[in-house]
Amino acid sequence: MHSEFWYKRTDIPPAEKLRIKEMVKGEEAGMIEFSGVRTILFRVSGDVFWAVFALNRQYLYHGEFTAPAEDNDYDVSDNYLTADGLAGFSITKTGWLTSLFSNYMEKGFGAAVKPYITNARRLVCIVGENSPAALVSFYERVYGFRKCAATVDDTEIMQKYYGDEYIDAFTAHNGKPYHVFMIRSDCYKYEDIKIFGDYFEAEGFVENIMV
Repeated sequence: MHSEFWYKRTDIPPAEKLRIKEMVKGEEAGMIEFSGVRTILFRVSGDVFWAVFALNRQYLYHGEFTAPAEDNDYDVSDNYLTADGLAGFSITKTGWLTSLFSNYMEKGFGAAVKPYITNARRLVCIVGENSPAALVSFYERVYGFRKCAATVDDTEIMQKYYGDEYIDAFTAHNGKPYHVFMIRSDCYKYEDIKIFGDYFEAEGFVENIMV
């Protein structure tokens, strides 16, 4: 599936914001501030994160660059959400940073939660050949990650898993999709970026890097 909200920055309807906020429950992890926003960060269960992220993703600007909730097992991850449920992230037991998102109109959430992602050591970004890799640059600049692997063209595999409607809209807006894999720079000493023709081979390569 794809959403029209992915291609134009739009505030979430008030009724949906309320619905999302009512889903959030967990343990307080700390307080964060950015761009005039001050909110509690909660550590939440996998089912809560799944439901909140899945609903947010429908309204997320550039949501086509995030994997659907069903692609991740949040039950065995550390999951965090803001008190209103409009932003969050998840870290798997093997250190993959997944589902980092923000539906705030204000910018700065990603940088504000930097102290909470110290256990994240790997990540993967969807990139379009015609679109700037803003997230890749952000992870390098703010979190200290570095590129270690990339795929060439994931059009076919993403079409298989996400369907024609999704991939047709993605390529129309962003060109062919591929993935960039990153490792936290203090964990990875190699200079070369490995190029793979198969997504799962690239994922396995990064998973097996000792960090």
